[in-house]
Amino acid sequence: MTGPDAASGPRRSAETSRIDPGGSALALAIAGYTAARLLLIAAVTVVVYFLPRAFDVEVPLVLALLVAIVLQLPMAWLLLPRQRYQVTELLAARTSQRRTERDRLRAALSGEGATSRTVRSDELPDPRP
Repeated sequence: MTGPDAASGPRRSAETSRIDPGGSALALAIAGYTAARLLLIAAVTVVVYFLPRAFDVEVPLVLALLVAIVLQLPMAWLLLPRQRYQVTELLAARTSQRRTERDRLRAALSGEGATSRTVRSDELPDPRP
């Protein structure tokens, strides 16, 4: 298995620590993980649909698809840990960025970030044209 073992938890890869989690990297990671899971569903559906035919048993396509959806859940957990950890890492970084930005905006709106320095009258711009 190429992913991290369960005892040590997820490892930060050099690739994901350099990626800006704000936009396209996150979208690409999510799209890639989703595509991998859909391909897994398709592969399991083909196996579940055609394998019983070798034994003269016919499985309806809808049933094969439902079984494939259920079977892909643990299979994706075991077969796609690197992609899952990358998406999780990018989502966590993006959440942290959004939280920091939200806190900064709240502080600015409440006046906490404003300076307490008073402006002297000679520092004001001359209102006369």
